[in-house]
Amino acid sequence: MLRTISLLIFSLILFFLYAQKLHAGGFQLYEHSVTGLGRAFAGSGIAGDDLSDMFYNPAGLMLRDKRQIQIGANFIMPELSFQDQGSTLDFGFGALPISGDTSVDPGDNALVPNLYYKMDISDTLKFGLSITSPFGLTTDYGNNWTGRYHTTTSELLTVDINSSFAYQLNEQVILGIGFSLVSADADISQAIFTGPTSTDGLLRIEGDDLALAYTLGTIITVSDRTRLGLSMRSNIDLTFEGNLAISGTGASDTQENAHAEINLPENIYLSFSNQIKPKWQLLASAQWTKWSRFDELLIIADSGPLPAERQDWNNVWTYNLGINYSYSKKWTLRAGWAAEKSPIPSNELHRPGYSGSDNNWITLGASYKPSENLSIDFAYANIKFKEATANVTNDLISLTPSIEPNILQGRYKWSANTIGVQVVYQLD
Repeated sequence: MLRTISLLIFSLILFFLYAQKLHAGGFQLYEHSVTGLGRAFAGSGIAGDDLSDMFYNPAGLMLRDKRQIQIGANFIMPELSFQDQGSTLDFGFGALPISGDTSVDPGDNALVPNLYYKMDISDTLKFGLSITSPFGLTTDYGNNWTGRYHTTTSELLTVDINSSFAYQLNEQVILGIGFSLVSADADISQAIFTGPTSTDGLLRIEGDDLALAYTLGTIITVSDRTRLGLSMRSNIDLTFEGNLAISGTGASDTQENAHAEINLPENIYLSFSNQIKPKWQLLASAQWTKWSRFDELLIIADSGPLPAERQDWNNVWTYNLGINYSYSKKWTLRAGWAAEKSPIPSNELHRPGYSGSDNNWITLGASYKPSENLSIDFAYANIKFKEATANVTNDLISLTPSIEPNILQGRYKWSANTIGVQVVYQLD
């Protein structure tokens, strides 16, 4: 059995590395569970209806009995478009429109998998293992759009391998702790201006890093119907080390070492669960994300730093409300709503490599138990985003020093639909 689980974990890691390459947009990912998706991730960490509780609150391991394994995937179908509204280059004698595609769709469908395993060490101590992706983005605008001097492609891939423990301190209090090894890969590119009548060059930067992180959590049982949860996932300090390559410029082509530091934010979760009736469970959550850690993106090559990109993102809250309904012994139905605030403070900082806006989720889900050992979960989410505008000025990477900064102006429109399927199997 141990060999089978090891092979499964290895296969899932390879699956993560492939599947995330399809992901279309986003920075912090929420799709860590199909069951959670069905209730809009309300009550995450204390819901007790699947193993993903350990991602949000390691103390949640204590809410599930016996040895179990859970495998799931959410398929995201985004609609993302950018419409140019007057992007310009200033050639020293006045701003002129930039040639290129004025309407682009940088998004693609995405598959986001997850894996969880849980076992009992004793009546008061439980262990869990998970493989998830806490952060990720991929955008591909092409090489001929009007914002190509800001970005053409952006990709951040993460795989989080976490081991967690939960301890029953007494009848009211559960404590949890988890340790993560996070693998991260980044790949970004943008066009280089070589002259008004010349073909653009291309700047591409690739890097990777391994980092450690941790999770802490507690669950307090207020009554036989009500429990509360408080937990945190730590920030992740990454130093990407890799290569910078310039091509398509002739004599200026080069390849050299480069590095960049990115500090991904910590999260604090407050969760509530109440069994309002024998068949009805009410769930709620609030999540705080310290996006102010993402204040600047500075890439330093052997020959010197590239122009720094100021971010100055805001700390934000996300709110979740959901319900589980035990329709029968075989079927559980669920629904949820969530509201997420964008951390991007203004359209002057709405950079195309990692754009976003305020959004609302409406979700539905169901679990079917064909036997005592097996549960199959399904979920659907519709996500509506607020339209956003960009008015971003950047320091042009150019072989023509007299050219002034490039201004990107335009409007973003988003929406997304997500479907998920998951299997939970009790091994004992």
